[in-house]
Amino acid sequence: MKNIFLKFYSLSFAFCLFLFTACKDEGVKFTADDRVAIDTLSANTIKNVTPELEKQCKDSADVLRKRLVDSLVIVREQEIMMQAVPNH
Repeated sequence: MKNIFLKFYSLSFAFCLFLFTACKDEGVKFTADDRVAIDTLSANTIKNVTPELEKQCKDSADVLRKRLVDSLVIVREQEIMMQAVPNH
């Protein structure tokens, strides 16, 4: 997972560098090789990070679903117990 975050931070750094250089008055012109390198780095990072992020989302959804089911079971058990107790 450390490798994924390293790639993510590399992409973030490259993107920030791009934004900071784009804000200069002179206007930095990237060569075709620069653009290809940035695009390749971005595409590779996104391709490598996406499966891990999707796995984390799925794991999180599974945990939340289990919690929801457990909560519903507890509420239903309480309702059943309340029905079994005679009104005083």
